[in-house]
Amino acid sequence: MAGISLDTIRTLATIGSVGFLIIALVAGILLKSLAQKAAFLAIFGLLALLVWTQRQSLEDCAAVVQASLLTDGAEATCTFLGFSVSVPGLN
Repeated sequence: MAGISLDTIRTLATIGSVGFLIIALVAGILLKSLAQKAAFLAIFGLLALLVWTQRQSLEDCAAVVQASLLTDGAEATCTFLGFSVSVPGLN
């Protein structure tokens, strides 16, 4: 099974992080109870942080793979939240 491409994951991770932050802010504005606001802000803030840190980890892995001696057309894999991501070698 082929992994998801690196560019796709970069885009999805950025959109996901921003989306979680927007949901957290909207929930913080719309909810009336302070406890609910705090819970939603914490949960969605942590989800955004998780996705963003996984994105950074993937970027680091991809940089190491691309700096290695992979030949044209060769691919290696990194993981993002447990999913395989195809990282092509340098062209």
